[in-house]
Amino acid sequence: VLGTIVLLLHAFLMKETLPAKARVPFKWSGSSPLSFIQLFKRGPLFAKFNMVVLFQSITNGMGDLWQVLARELRGWGAAQCGSFAA
Repeated sequence: VLGTIVLLLHAFLMKETLPAKARVPFKWSGSSPLSFIQLFKRGPLFAKFNMVVLFQSITNGMGDLWQVLARELRGWGAAQCGSFAA
């Protein structure tokens, strides 16, 4: 519901601030869902940095839902969830 409200606000109330002559038309060819793989092909240093970001984003999913599942499926309490995530 909140996303719909934000979409409507952007569509009807917010004005474009970039001048028309500076705008670039959108190209569908550059919007592949697998285009992120190019981030790993820019050299070994970029590949390492992107792997760190990837691993950090994987652990960000351990929020409230993960704790509920750990409690229900494993019988864990708050202390065990905190020890596992630390």
